[in-house]
Amino acid sequence: MQWMRNKASKAVMDRLVQAWSEPNHFRSNINWYRALLASIYFNAGNATETSKWKAPYGSTVKRPTLLLWGLDDVCLVPETASACFELSVDESVKSQSKLITYADSGHFVQHEKSEEVTSEIFKFLKEYTDGYTKL
Repeated sequence: MQWMRNKASKAVMDRLVQAWSEPNHFRSNINWYRALLASIYFNAGNATETSKWKAPYGSTVKRPTLLLWGLDDVCLVPETASACFELSVDESVKSQSKLITYADSGHFVQHEKSEEVTSEIFKFLKEYTDGYTKL
């Protein structure tokens, strides 16, 4: 496992470090992980049964959601992808939402698989924004 499989990614990592160096930018990234850990703690009684997990404070995403996840992530185990999807996406939009995993990608799937990710984003936007006017 590694942060990025793409050896030509030094420029990308340099840009990420630069962006994270801006005031409050790194904090917002860390807050995502804090929220994830809070969710795991909140659901500790159902730690192995992620289908029974509930979002803490009743907060879920109530819009069609596309979640793209690299399964060879050094930070988050593969099971986290489905748990995040189940926990975060509201039941009212799950049928319009999608989780796509990439077995040969890590934490920065958008950089490692940029063409595939871009294609999936465009497909998702075309499919789920047509007729869905509240986005």
